[in-house]
Amino acid sequence: MGTIATVGPNGQPQAANVAFSQNDQLELIIGTSATSRKALNIDRDLRVAYEVTDPDRRYTVQFEGIAHRLSSDEFAEREATHFAKLPGSLPFKDIKGQVYFLLQPTWVRFSDCGVHPWAVTEFQFNDK
Repeated sequence: MGTIATVGPNGQPQAANVAFSQNDQLELIIGTSATSRKALNIDRDLRVAYEVTDPDRRYTVQFEGIAHRLSSDEFAEREATHFAKLPGSLPFKDIKGQVYFLLQPTWVRFSDCGVHPWAVTEFQFNDK
């Protein structure tokens, strides 16, 4: 689980916890209801941020990027991998109004807070 931040209709940030899967390009996939605030916000403004923390290892990942709603064909190409990583999300697959978004990074920071000094690695993606 992690926290996604989207841009609300009046420009205010809105945040929600949501499960995700990822691929080798550091892209994230999330599922949600088409009528959720995050879905409506992304449809209006593609900018997103995402944060996830592993409290046991003291790792954190901060992610900024753009998102777009996956078509059913686009999701079908990613579906097996997504549900293999998130088997607990499989019951939501066939709920009416369930949609999926691909979050593509423009900037990622990985912090290992379990060492001193903290080990921080940043990636900038200029092709997005």
